[in-house]
Amino acid sequence: MQDIYSTINNFTHSKIYIYVDDIIVVTHTNRQDHIEALECLLETTIKYDLKLSPDKSQLLATETIFLGNHLTQNTRNRIITHHYDTSKK
Repeated sequence: MQDIYSTINNFTHSKIYIYVDDIIVVTHTNRQDHIEALECLLETTIKYDLKLSPDKSQLLATETIFLGNHLTQNTRNRIITHHYDTSKK
């Protein structure tokens, strides 16, 4: 599992947070960086033969519900880092 965290955390323009079986990709720059972060995540899931549910996935959202919290561009960092930061692993 540590290999998965290392692979996804090497992407410099985003944070990919994993909490049990929930994943969120947060970028602070632009749409292209977000797409590249998603590609990194998808490549990692393929490499480790992990499955993602299309029914539970939202792509390129500017706000969402994650871990029971309503996240917007203004609130996402404070709430997400409070719950779990993969860089601490």
